[in-house]
Amino acid sequence: IALLSGDDFSLLPFYSVGGDGAISVVSNVLPKETAAVYHEVQSQRLSRAQDAFFRTRILTKPLFRQTNPIPVKMALAALGRCQPSFRLPLVAGDAVEYSELYDALRRLGLS
Repeated sequence: IALLSGDDFSLLPFYSVGGDGAISVVSNVLPKETAAVYHEVQSQRLSRAQDAFFRTRILTKPLFRQTNPIPVKMALAALGRCQPSFRLPLVAGDAVEYSELYDALRRLGLS
């Protein structure tokens, strides 16, 4: 039986104790870094795994401020990958609500 996590906040410790994978919100915006956490743990390169994990953590809190998928779509829209459009009952907030998200994208060098 494969053991999967649905919690981006704890991927590194989860993988470190034998977790098999994740259903990840952050991976929609940082797929390479999220995958690197897993692969580096599997290769027993924990320092590299930790570096990748801490990079993903920059986005974790901002992506969980609102109901998924709203922040993910707003992040991807800021990166030019999709339109920031939603169907009811989902609605986008104003720019102030996303300031932490946009700041995180800048800190990661993505925008």
